[in-house]
Amino acid sequence: MNLLAAYLRRQYKLLLLLAGFFVIFAAVFFLYSLPAEALIYAGALCLVLGLVLFALGYGRFRARHQELRLLLRQAREKVLPLPPPTGLLEEDYQALIQALCQDRTRLAAENENRLRDMTDYYTVWAHQIKTPIAALGLLLQERPDRAPLEVELLKIEQYVEMVLSYLRLDSSSTDYVLQDCNLDQLLRGAVRKLAKMFILKKITLDFRETGKTVLTDGKWLGFVVEQALSNALDVKYKNYAQAMEQIVHHDSIMALLSNGEVMSITVAGPDGQSAKLLSGVETCTAGQGNIDCYSARPEEAAAAHETGLSCGKYRAFLELRRLDPDITPEDVQGMTMREIRDRIDRLSSDGGSDATQPGGQGNGHHENGNGHGGGWRHGWDE
Repeated sequence: MNLLAAYLRRQYKLLLLLAGFFVIFAAVFFLYSLPAEALIYAGALCLVLGLVLFALGYGRFRARHQELRLLLRQAREKVLPLPPPTGLLEEDYQALIQALCQDRTRLAAENENRLRDMTDYYTVWAHQIKTPIAALGLLLQERPDRAPLEVELLKIEQYVEMVLSYLRLDSSSTDYVLQDCNLDQLLRGAVRKLAKMFILKKITLDFRETGKTVLTDGKWLGFVVEQALSNALDVKYKNYAQAMEQIVHHDSIMALLSNGEVMSITVAGPDGQSAKLLSGVETCTAGQGNIDCYSARPEEAAAAHETGLSCGKYRAFLELRRLDPDITPEDVQGMTMREIRDRIDRLSSDGGSDATQPGGQGNGHHENGNGHGGGWRHGWDE
């Protein structure tokens, strides 16, 4: 029906002209008192002939439309197999389209050559830089204070791996090998590679086996895990002002907060120390209405980790359990903070509004959150 309406709009001038001719003939027949039967008979013959021509024209219009729709699927081709033009203007349009296709092909070839040259350059650089990195590693073995320098050298190696991994993303001939990989082995390999960073920062890692197998490229997933661990180690045990600056102003965090999602920051430690640090954290996050800041006692943080929950989600779980005693930590693990808050609000409106939030200090703004509630725990040893 839409196609028929489009054809009528295309031919509306001709239809108006034919209607005008009929009105003129009717006026002439009326003024000269000619028989009306002659007018009706002539009009009927013209109508039949017009319907035949209209059907033929609509058929050609429909076939042309289908041809162009098929060509649209071949828009990425270097040369489009356009149908023969039916007029001078259509011939001009097709010449213009072919010129644009040729120019696009030229630009694509230039970009491909430029990308190939850049890829070759950075590939050679990444492999050549590994030689001085290895030499530095050997030279550092002779220094007694080599631990901090080895960590920085490890970071340089990771940056080189980042360049190589980036070049592999858009490469037309990648060496990805998709196969079933033991996730625990990949995690152990990443932790083992970053062991010096853990030791230097005196961080104990509690690794729990997942027992899972994933279908992936082992080298690529290992690189992603290493980057995630390295980024976490860059934040942990920093000065809280620096840590908050790095967390809150990270691009991904800013994007989530701008969409109204919630970030929960818990300061775990002795009451006096955590209260002091919480005040500083609140100052660093001032102006962000959807960041929840809390302090928690060490035993509360330990209880949260025993249940497999972050401190922020564990706090929400305790609040929800006051209203629904049947809820379990396993139920909460698969829920977002928004879902937990909605359930609390729904149960509170049904008669559980007297429930209070579990212990700890905070300036949480739960009513502003619709996010996925990632609990960030930041500890300090002073």
